[in-house]
Amino acid sequence: MFWIKNRRLILWILYALFFLHAYIWYALGYQRIGQFGFGEIFLTLKTGIFTAGTIFVLVVFIHALFFGGLFCGWFCHWGVTQDVFAWILEKCGIKPVMRHLDSKYIQWTWFIILISQVVLYWWFNGFPTSVEFNPSYTEVWAGNPKAIFMICMTCIISGFLLVFLFGERAFCRSICTFRLWFSWFDKIAPYKIRRTKDCSACSNECTDSCFMDIDVAKEIKINGVIKNTACVKCFKCMGACPNAVLDSSFVKLGKENNEIIEKPAPQFDRLSSLIQAAMAVIILHFFGYSIGGNMSLSSGLIIGFILIHIWNTKSLSLFEILMLILCPIGLYYANDMNPITSLAKGLGAITVFVLIAKYVGFSKGFKFIEEMPGHNNTSKILVALVVIIAIAVGGVEIAASYNIQKAAAAAKNKDWKTYAEVLEEWGSYHNDQRSLYFDLGKVELFNLKQFDRSVEAFKKSFDLSYREDLAVQTAQIYLEEGLPNHAKNLINHFIEKGHDSPALRELLASAENELAAKKAAILGH
Repeated sequence: MFWIKNRRLILWILYALFFLHAYIWYALGYQRIGQFGFGEIFLTLKTGIFTAGTIFVLVVFIHALFFGGLFCGWFCHWGVTQDVFAWILEKCGIKPVMRHLDSKYIQWTWFIILISQVVLYWWFNGFPTSVEFNPSYTEVWAGNPKAIFMICMTCIISGFLLVFLFGERAFCRSICTFRLWFSWFDKIAPYKIRRTKDCSACSNECTDSCFMDIDVAKEIKINGVIKNTACVKCFKCMGACPNAVLDSSFVKLGKENNEIIEKPAPQFDRLSSLIQAAMAVIILHFFGYSIGGNMSLSSGLIIGFILIHIWNTKSLSLFEILMLILCPIGLYYANDMNPITSLAKGLGAITVFVLIAKYVGFSKGFKFIEEMPGHNNTSKILVALVVIIAIAVGGVEIAASYNIQKAAAAAKNKDWKTYAEVLEEWGSYHNDQRSLYFDLGKVELFNLKQFDRSVEAFKKSFDLSYREDLAVQTAQIYLEEGLPNHAKNLINHFIEKGHDSPALRELLASAENELAAKKAAILGH
């Protein structure tokens, strides 16, 4: 079958198209078709704006009604990336072992957060009263890390590390909320992998090839069809079958049964999974806006596992120690926007991880994982402690979301005083702090005439993402408004942060000259 034989080539072509879209947007400046992302559906629910991503989601959902989770097996860029991670590890002599993960807690956690954001928006702004089609509303790489080093750290934490610990497609099987959606579609989708004739003697190659942890051989032998909703129709099992008894179709190819297939015992019991979900909430609260949801959820799963390991064994393996050193240090320095140094550090971090995985290993931890199924030995005290902390920080997040939506409603009604007061207190919880503080600075400068506060807001914005042209324009505005002292304050901040330039020095000289002239005028009187 063409698709099976050329699977890797097809996936590389799809990935090339993914980056080509970003190249066209940023390098060529063609910005008429924006981001293709599942998050766009939530934007549309809030605002009524249909973006290119919204149309993409609707098309994928219609496709899923017939084909189930095939999108995840062939078209998801993060799914393809995980396949690349597994391939690199294998080429380096590391064969990830499939660990049985059977928890939806983290997936549901992220889904509830996304829905809650929509509900809060409706609470303050009401339901959308109009529909607008704007395919370029969301930029292609919006919500994703811009620094290459940060992208590499995402690959390590949400990719290499998860694959190394728990097997191929670990992110899909345990974290991805959208994979959860596709499992719902798969219950009704007619397109499935089916048995075309009786199975002959084999070594269960179909099961061994499945990166979604499905016992394909048992499903096919008992029911004649794969009904497990985790199936992504990647066709790897069809290609692995030595007797060519598998095929994909919309209709039954023979008698099919409906027996429930008992799944292997999960590596983590439900209390363990609850700890991991609670840790994801905690990390989202403290670091989510700096490292993103992808890494926060992955880190919650991993750190939750390490907590359980330490609690039960009263020990910490060398691998865990090295990971707890490598990842935080990497994330601390990850926002390097210089493409050359950022790429060099990113590739260096990946190399260090692979070397640790290959030569240090995680035998103690793996032994612990294997002992967990069926024992349910997770401490209820540990669960209570982590969940209580998660509830506490979750409450803060709810309050922050409430107030940020309140600020948005105030801005819509031009209640600038309320807008500024709320964001001064809650702005650090916004998912785009750079834009928020920049807008806050403009409001405090032009609408409220709170000049000192406006300077501080602009400082926060440029500290998060510096653009020289915008920095020069902002300082120039203060000079035009007759505020040379504030312009000087802002320019000196830029220079202290390492953003010195001739344009800034020229503006600084203008501000000092203007201040000197004002001083001379005062003394003259």
